[in-house]
Amino acid sequence: MHNFTLPLVLCVLLGCSSESKPDDTAMTTTETSSQSNTTTGTTQTTGTTIGTTTTTNTTTETTETADTGTKTTETTDTGAAPTDPAVTAFEANITDLLTLAGAPGAQAALIKDGETVWSWNFGMANLEDGVPVTSETSFPLASVSKTVTGTALMQVYDTGAFELDDPIGPHLGFDVTHPASAAPITFRHLLTHTAGIRDNWDIMPYSEGDPTVALGDYLEDYLDPDGDLYNASRNYSTWGPGDGFSYSNIGVALAGHLVEAITGIDFNDWCRDRIFEPLSMEHTGWYLSDLDDALVAHPHDCYSGPCRTLRHYGYADYPDGMLRASAEDMARFLAMTEQGGSLDGHLILKEETVAQMLTLQVPSQGQALIWYEANQGGEVFWGHNGGDIGVSTNMFVRKDDGVGYLFWLNGELSSWGPITEATAAMLRAADTLF
Repeated sequence: MHNFTLPLVLCVLLGCSSESKPDDTAMTTTETSSQSNTTTGTTQTTGTTIGTTTTTNTTTETTETADTGTKTTETTDTGAAPTDPAVTAFEANITDLLTLAGAPGAQAALIKDGETVWSWNFGMANLEDGVPVTSETSFPLASVSKTVTGTALMQVYDTGAFELDDPIGPHLGFDVTHPASAAPITFRHLLTHTAGIRDNWDIMPYSEGDPTVALGDYLEDYLDPDGDLYNASRNYSTWGPGDGFSYSNIGVALAGHLVEAITGIDFNDWCRDRIFEPLSMEHTGWYLSDLDDALVAHPHDCYSGPCRTLRHYGYADYPDGMLRASAEDMARFLAMTEQGGSLDGHLILKEETVAQMLTLQVPSQGQALIWYEANQGGEVFWGHNGGDIGVSTNMFVRKDDGVGYLFWLNGELSSWGPITEATAAMLRAADTLF
């Protein structure tokens, strides 16, 4: 999750004139150390909603309506058919809840025992241009992105390049020394938010489109005492590595940079070649330049008045939150994790490595290696949520029975009641319908 100063960033994304200035009173959204998914603001229901569904063992026909030009998808399921009254009622309920919540667009998916058993698309990817959400739409994932970054670094771990409690310093081309402690920062510290690296939002800017500053260059400026952005008291905590817990975007971005620092392979290229392509994640990428712009969902500002379509944005510390992917793509990633690191014959991680990633490291925080434990409706799930400008995401799985869900929204909501109800309905459907 990339926290932000909303008026300033919206000025960039909506295209303020050079003379305009943001209000000095900033409205912010914050991801807390307990990692709750909380947003503020007002969301207004907008436009025509379009719902499409994909389930296992299906044939799909796409038609175009003459009056609106929008496309809808009719699905015939040879397993749990959409004409089944229970399935029809379930999908109608989800549509009603999303309409009530005022979400511009959404995607959702369910996995069960390593397979995607249901996926669903709702509303608009771009309200301004009337572009509907389809199964090929890539949504900004915010902090759900971190699960991919953690997987990439643990793939390097699987090569024997380091141990989790090794210092990271020898692998970097610049100095990362905590100013409050002589203790070295380790790989485990980065993956558990215990490194003592703070997010200094004054020097974590958003830009329109893809970032233009290289990841390593930005982190060197931020973390190295000789860097242009270095500030000992604002970039680092008052406690040393391993002595506390504080959710850190920059720490996860550094984990992503370590992939390229150790292997000599660009982090984006590593993820594409070793995660996305083996898992057939065709609508996933860290950069807009890697995707079809027409198939990327725009974020939307729904804080005041009708929802407004925002421009695409990025930031230099991209491994902590800039991934864009469809729900169906990430369902395969979630299924791979649930299955112990492999899917359809493709080994992404060793089984024992996945077990480590889903083992509590900081029990008081429910924190494992990037992934964390969450109690939802009295049941234990593992996963991650995310929130960024105009984006809210959730991806979780129950380890005991292999049921997982993904829920992407391209708008922030003032009330999570309808989304909570929709999530509960999805889980009930996973248990009874699919």
